[in-house]
Amino acid sequence: MDEWSHTLPPSAAQALNNSNPFRIHRKLGFEPSLRNRNATVMQLTETHWGEKIGRTERIAYRQTRSGDPIAGGGGSQNPGQTTMEAQTAKALTELAQDMLRDDEAVWSVGTVGAACEFHRVDGEPVSFVRQDTAGATIVTPRGALRFAVPVGARAVAYEQLSAKPNTWRQSIAFCLRDRAAALANRTGITEIGPDGNALRSGDCEKPMFDLGIGVPFADFCVRTDDPSLLRILRRGEGRSILTGESGELDAIKAANPDRVCLTAVARIEVFQPIIADADAQPAPRGPRAYLSPEQLANGRAHAVDVPIPDGWVPVLTVHTGSPVIDADGCPRAVDVDRYKAFQHLLEHYAPRGYMEEKLLITSAVVSGLEPASYPVADEPGPRHAARIALRQLFHTRPDVPNLDAWLEEFDGDRGRVHSHSV
Repeated sequence: MDEWSHTLPPSAAQALNNSNPFRIHRKLGFEPSLRNRNATVMQLTETHWGEKIGRTERIAYRQTRSGDPIAGGGGSQNPGQTTMEAQTAKALTELAQDMLRDDEAVWSVGTVGAACEFHRVDGEPVSFVRQDTAGATIVTPRGALRFAVPVGARAVAYEQLSAKPNTWRQSIAFCLRDRAAALANRTGITEIGPDGNALRSGDCEKPMFDLGIGVPFADFCVRTDDPSLLRILRRGEGRSILTGESGELDAIKAANPDRVCLTAVARIEVFQPIIADADAQPAPRGPRAYLSPEQLANGRAHAVDVPIPDGWVPVLTVHTGSPVIDADGCPRAVDVDRYKAFQHLLEHYAPRGYMEEKLLITSAVVSGLEPASYPVADEPGPRHAARIALRQLFHTRPDVPNLDAWLEEFDGDRGRVHSHSV
């Protein structure tokens, strides 16, 4: 076993093993497109598990899940739909407010290649915090966050594979439809004027400049009263900062202005200094911003393994603390509360079919099925879910026989799932 291998403390193991996976997820049903394959897996599993799977669990599991975590939010609306959307916005607001208590969570606003992140280090003082019916504001010495979840917002919870063995990342994205998320979409440096919406009162009179990254749903700005930087930015108004033909980016790095990322839902401000040499120095703890013209040129709204449906864009993302890696990136015994809390979010907000696949492969492994007998899904989403589920079993059910064989078959470098992943 490598350094990432460890067993659960007895109390944690008991908490996770008291229920079989069908009881844990009994409200879930099949994604219609997976029914035939799922029925095959269930038949194989029941042969091995027999009476461990009760009739109630089988019936509940076979029901089709009717709820879509990101359905609605556009087009014609009737009063009932409007009321439902208002209730959804209220629930998402409360969810985001609750996540402020996670001092390992990283909040992100922006796009691939241009974003600001807010992270409050454990014990860091908070100079201002406010919650209201629409959202919340929090200000620390190194950065600030403000969000307000509107009617029409939806959430997508997802897990991503980590490069470290048997680990994963977990996040929830708050999304809007394209048209509802649209901002100015400037493509050149533009002076906006005094930042009257600054989250620190002392910054409200400072001029703010949109750097014009050309992203429809996110603005990347700098705020400064430095005379030298003001002259450079005003001289470059209208010019694209992404062409590499001007010195504005170098001037910004030297002057260390506040960086501000905006969407229709959130604002993150970064106060701490810019790293002089990002290649030679590690990323700082706490709030940070990054701007990469090369990555922006790809035109992606989000990473390829983030399952945002077509027609929607992420306007605020929360990367929650990992159950198996601490804030310093070091392995830790699985945090059962963190693990179970995010699995609960996935049951409500994961893409359709995701939890079904995790449940299928979990039941197959626990029932004693041989990995070679398990039919691999054709779609990348379920294959990804299978790999995540096996990594989680490594921590939550280390006692399961033959788990190493399953990991080698599906999550190894030449595994059947790995070789088909995108």
